[in-house]
Amino acid sequence: MRQLASIGITLLRYDKIHSETSENYYRGQLALSECSPNGTFIEITNTGEIEINLAGWCLIRNIDQGRQITRYTLPNRIIPAHTSFRIWAAGKMSPGSGMFDFEGPYANWGTGTLVHTSLYSPDGMEKATHTQRVDYSP
Repeated sequence: MRQLASIGITLLRYDKIHSETSENYYRGQLALSECSPNGTFIEITNTGEIEINLAGWCLIRNIDQGRQITRYTLPNRIIPAHTSFRIWAAGKMSPGSGMFDFEGPYANWGTGTLVHTSLYSPDGMEKATHTQRVDYSP
């Protein structure tokens, strides 16, 4: 399982991203463990001791303070305890993806300098957040 804490990453090749800083918080057993800076996937981890059904859970991504807002209701899927999975942008899932990975309806989850992703339970409670600050300067 990936560490769910604030991290700083410097990417030097392929992406035109100079640096990225992420903050992850969660209450309950689902955590937003990673969101790709180029918008190709969102990774969620079931940190709990029991499986969880994703039916009715909702992702909301706010890009650059409202410039773009994306909402997605997760499908009816069972995710085992201690398992991570990725929701890929449409057409971006690679052949080596995990067995619980799937594609969402959007060609890209969105990119920006400030991206806030929230995960809401079926009863409307915010259960996890992932805030990403990206520097695209040369």
